[in-house]
Parts: sequence; structure tokens; C-alpha cells
Amino acid sequence: MLSRPAGTDSGQTLASELAYIDPVFLRILQNGCGAIILAQKTGSFASLRIPDGPEKLSLPHKNLPVSELITFTSPPQRKSTVYPDPADYLSELPPIVETLKIAEMVVPPSIVVKNLGRAILMDSEMKSIVMVHSPAHRGKGDRHPLWLATVWSILERVREAKALWRAAVDPLHERLGKSTSSEAAAENIKASLVALKMLPWDGEVKGFRAGDHEDHLLELLAAEVGISDGSSSCIQTTYFVLALAQAYENPTEYRNSRQFQWLRRLGMTFATKDRVRLGTIANEGKNH
Repeated sequence: MLSRPAGTDSGQTLASELAYIDPVFLRILQNGCGAIILAQKTGSFASLRIPDGPEKLSLPHKNLPVSELITFTSPPQRKSTVYPDPADYLSELPPIVETLKIAEMVVPPSIVVKNLGRAILMDSEMKSIVMVHSPAHRGKGDRHPLWLATVWSILERVREAKALWRAAVDPLHERLGKSTSSEAAAENIKASLVALKMLPWDGEVKGFRAGDHEDHLLELLAAEVGISDGSSSCIQTTYFVLALAQAYENPTEYRNSRQFQWLRRLGMTFATKDRVRLGTIANEGKNH
């Protein structure tokens, strides 16, 4: 695993970790120092910060390449539980277990993980977590530190990202192994797989949306040059030119059909100068 950079500001680290729990609270922290001071005063925010140690190093760093994330082994997670209420996992007593073996601890179901962090932030009286979802821990009376909720939230994001990337990468390997793939197609697929060795798993790209390997390269290009939804530039998939040609041949349908609503909105962003550049790959004579 990649370790976090030395000297990271504690406020920034706290904010980035809270983003896994609830992006709303991240925006609160980013609005000014007053929120951070309030967090430190109440202790609720600070209690969710994962301390430096083996537990933090056992988690994938946000800049870990996608190619390595796919092979990351997550702790087991229960799919369901008779304890869906996050309040059942919280105690007003202080924790008695400080060192956690993350890889061996069963994670609660997603519905619990996604609500547990907020439940802690909403109740400053809570001091520890009890693992009521795990029969192996339920009767022991062990109480764990509140930052375990942050660990589980990060692991939840990891699982979601792995699922998205596996759905994108596995077909690439399958196509690469087929003898029917052209030389050009094989080179494009190889380029995509190489790019995944440098692309951070927690970045803008969350798996490939499109199915064609040329579109995969376009998405990777957009991530590499820093293009996002709010940028003045945009990169469209190979379908864009086809849709543009269909709209040109059917002007009435273009103006009124919901099918072209996305294209009209895109055109409006250029008319209002919100966007000024567009990139794509056009297909001429079946050659990109």
C-alpha cells in the first residue's frame, strides 16, 4: 500500500477523510477555519480522524493506481443484519480496544456504514463503536474507537470503485485475448491498460462509462488533462459525431425530441461561452 505523504496538514487530512463519510461535512470544513475549530472543540469531527499507524497504512491511498486497486483485498462484509440502525453500534462509554486488525474485522452492511458516520457527528455524546453485527464480537463487550466508522466508509468507497473498474477492465482483457481483435484495437486496449497503472483510483474517472476502447482512451485523456463537468473544455465519446450528423439530417426532430436534449444542452454551453473547446474522435470510412 502507498503511505500518506509526510507532513500532511491535520485539518486537510481530517477533511479528506470526512469526505468518505459525508461530502456535505467536507464542504462545511472547506468553508473556513471556523468549522475546523468547532470540530476540534466538540471532538466529534476529530474523533473520526484515523490516527497515524498500521490501520491507516492498511488502507489504499487515494493516489493508488487503478491497476493495484483491483488486486486490493478488502475485509469481509456482511450483506445483511438484524441491526440496521446505526444507533445500535454506538456507545457513550470510551473505547477499550485501540489497536485494530482491519483485515480481520467484518464490516457491517453498506446501509449501516453509510449512516454510521453521520450518526456520530450528530451526537457528541457517543464515544465508541460496538460491533453488534458480528457474532464473534457481540458478546465480548469490546468497544472500538469512533474512527473505525471512517475506516469502514473508506472501505465502502473502495468496494464500489473496485466493482466499477472490474466491470471496465475485465472486458478489455477478454478482448485483448481474442484473435479477432485487430492490431490497432489491441494497441488501443494495451494503451488503456498502461494508463490504469498511473490513474488514481479515487480521481475523476470512476470506471469506463462507454463500451468502445476508443472511448476508454478519450475518458482517460479527459482525466489526464484535468477536464471535469465544470471545465471550459469537454471531450465527447465517438457517438457524438454520429449524433451530430443525425441532428443535422433531422432539424425538426433535433429541436423537439428528447433524444437530442443532451446535444441541445451541450450546444447551449458553447453558445453562452461556458465551454469553448470540444475534443472527440471521428470515424471516417470505419477508421478512427
